[in-house]
Amino acid sequence: MDIYSRLQVEKTDRGFVIEKDRKKSKPISFEQLFAIAYSLFHDGKPKAAEDAFKELSKIRGRGVRAKMMLARCKAELDQYDECEKIISSLFEDADGPVADELQTAFVYHSLGMTVDAIKELVKVVKQYPDLPTACLYLGDLFNEASDLKMAVRCWKLAVKRDRRGGAIAKIAKKQIGRINEHAKKKQLGVKKSTKKKIRKPDASRV
Repeated sequence: MDIYSRLQVEKTDRGFVIEKDRKKSKPISFEQLFAIAYSLFHDGKPKAAEDAFKELSKIRGRGVRAKMMLARCKAELDQYDECEKIISSLFEDADGPVADELQTAFVYHSLGMTVDAIKELVKVVKQYPDLPTACLYLGDLFNEASDLKMAVRCWKLAVKRDRRGGAIAKIAKKQIGRINEHAKKKQLGVKKSTKKKIRKPDASRV
């Protein structure tokens, strides 16, 4: 089974195991599997990420973040009813319209309406400081909209709000590092292109 078409995940006492080509890899942690699924999602493979987020969502005390990503997968797969069920179950006791705003953001994004998705998600980030996953997602959206300054700002906020330094903080730091590295390369490229070339004098004219 190709890991990039579907992830077959098994929970063990030592961690998660991904089955690939009928061989089981070494157990990996919650954070590692979350990062793999997140990468697959951003590589345009939400179906492959779906199974991993399903398993991660079952972990008591840590599954909320995975459930939010699972809802994102459902929206990208046009399974809007499933997306709504997941979000509603997560925030059934919440004060305010967080469930509606999140779902609206997911749906807008799946339809290619990034600016509208940003507007909805900004409301969530401002009103609910205990959702680092929303900050990570908002950074992703600003990155898609080519607003790198705001993207980095949101990712830094995700790191700050993920107080345990878990999967969200690790992914956000990696995203920030990628943007910084890209900026450095771009700056070096500008310096090289603007550097004046020293011309040797023409001996025939001396």
